[in-house]
Amino acid sequence: MRSSSIFIAVVPSFVMLINAVLVSLVLGQPHVQARFPAPPQVLLDTSYKSPSGRTIAVGAGGDLQAALHLAQPGDVIALAPGAMFLGNFTLPKKGGAGWIIVRSAAPDEKLPAPGTRVTPAFGPVMPKIVSPDSNPAVQTAAGAKQYRFIGVEFTVAKSVKMIYSIVAFGDQKSDTDTPHDLILDRCYIHGHADLTSRRGVLLNSAASAVIDSHVSEIHAAGYDSQAILATTVGDRSRS
Repeated sequence: MRSSSIFIAVVPSFVMLINAVLVSLVLGQPHVQARFPAPPQVLLDTSYKSPSGRTIAVGAGGDLQAALHLAQPGDVIALAPGAMFLGNFTLPKKGGAGWIIVRSAAPDEKLPAPGTRVTPAFGPVMPKIVSPDSNPAVQTAAGAKQYRFIGVEFTVAKSVKMIYSIVAFGDQKSDTDTPHDLILDRCYIHGHADLTSRRGVLLNSAASAVIDSHVSEIHAAGYDSQAILATTVGDRSRS
């Protein structure tokens, strides 16, 4: 009983001492103004602009890169649903105004409605752009602009074990060459279980967006990885 009463008497004093020390430490710290991230400075308009040009149909086994070179602002490149396009494709820089749409040739009603996130269940109606190696399935040339992908699947061949970016928007040497106005709309971007993938989509570009899309199987043991990595224009660090 004696030891118990001593214990009860000592503990409150000890607690009071600790509280006094904590208060002293807090009051002794200089006042630091909290800094919060700045809100977005620009509202990015991702609304769909109806095409005004021709439709370039690319069937299974067709030359997607040739179609990208041929297309002009306002055109639509319609890729056969379920067709596989194996390669590392580059979006060329185009003159003039207007969007180039690269989309599934499936009817609109076969895809989720605009504003609805796609799921892998829509894979059968999506054309598949597949990287055969560690380079991106799709990347941009310096200054490329105004490309919108709708209902397209991007992935990597099963034989590939490592890739940095499945889709890479921007690898320019100067700000004036920065690709811009690039949109992935209701697209399915994914790696596979045996793939070391650092990122699904690299947005080292301006006025770019990934909307209503599904990104999965992006992972790397011992490294950081991101489904989507957006870097500040002018920052070339990749970190």
